[in-house]
Amino acid sequence: MRFLLVERSGNTKTGPMPVSTSPRETCPPTCALLGNGCYAETGHLGWRWERLSNGHVGVSWSRFLEAVAKLKCKMWRHNQAGDLPGVRGFLNRRGCRQLMNANRHGRRNRGGFTYTHYPMFGDHVVESAAIMNREIVREMNAGGFAVNVSADNLDQADRLAALKVGPVTTILPRSTRKRQRTPEGRTVIPCRALTKPGVRCLDCGLCQQRNRKSIVGFPAHGTSAVKVSQMASQKELW
Repeated sequence: MRFLLVERSGNTKTGPMPVSTSPRETCPPTCALLGNGCYAETGHLGWRWERLSNGHVGVSWSRFLEAVAKLKCKMWRHNQAGDLPGVRGFLNRRGCRQLMNANRHGRRNRGGFTYTHYPMFGDHVVESAAIMNREIVREMNAGGFAVNVSADNLDQADRLAALKVGPVTTILPRSTRKRQRTPEGRTVIPCRALTKPGVRCLDCGLCQQRNRKSIVGFPAHGTSAVKVSQMASQKELW
């Protein structure tokens, strides 16, 4: 597998910060968005993601880690597409630790943040995988690398928040612009880069906050916004 790190992104949503991309193979098969409305699968990003996943661009994992360790920035976004190192629903502890350590190379923490759809519950994978995934995400957050665990609706966001493994994000119906409350009363703040003109990830930094109490919500966007919006509106019974 090959990985890509751009030191100054041209993405208007993130702003000119370092942004990385991981191949499609890193995505857990349990992700509800995989092949079902993921914004990264279409448009220019989808084309670039496909080239990376096919090995036409990018560098090895070891060279990617070296590049991360050399970053000189207060904030960088890991994975505009792709997920953390893992396979078949299991996060790879060694790979995740390597990324965490590259992020805090020496005494300087580079403020990396990302999102993961790896399962935290045994609903779609064996419970041992979910338990290990939770341990790894807790360790990465404690080690200075902000890993946001991703939910597909507000019910799921409550369930993930109760685990206390790291900050939580969720998708929201596409028309959402104001703050929401989860069924259990947690505050959901719609992504400012998607809802506030002129605000970029570089200006906001909310997803970089490892110990925040609020949940960040992403209104469905992209070419499959209608499908994703329907997913975000669903209620789950446990």
